[in-house]
Amino acid sequence: MNVYLVAATDLDDETIGQVFPDRVNVRGGVWVVASALDTCTDVAEPLGMNRELKRKGMVVRIGEYFGFHNRALWDKIEAWRAR
Repeated sequence: MNVYLVAATDLDDETIGQVFPDRVNVRGGVWVVASALDTCTDVAEPLGMNRELKRKGMVVRIGEYFGFHNRALWDKIEAWRAR
């Protein structure tokens, strides 16, 4: 399972949840999502970050990470990556 960081000013948690129910809201406008999709574009398109809807945001695939945050976030990322 791939893990992505989604940062979007034009999206809310409900909209993200409709596309990626398995997600963690890190803070307003920033989520970590799990997806079997292969590319950042594949993740961004269904969220409306495309030429038609033009929602503002970015998607970054997480390959390696380090930081200090809620332990539950790290545990969730590790569980996703193990799938």
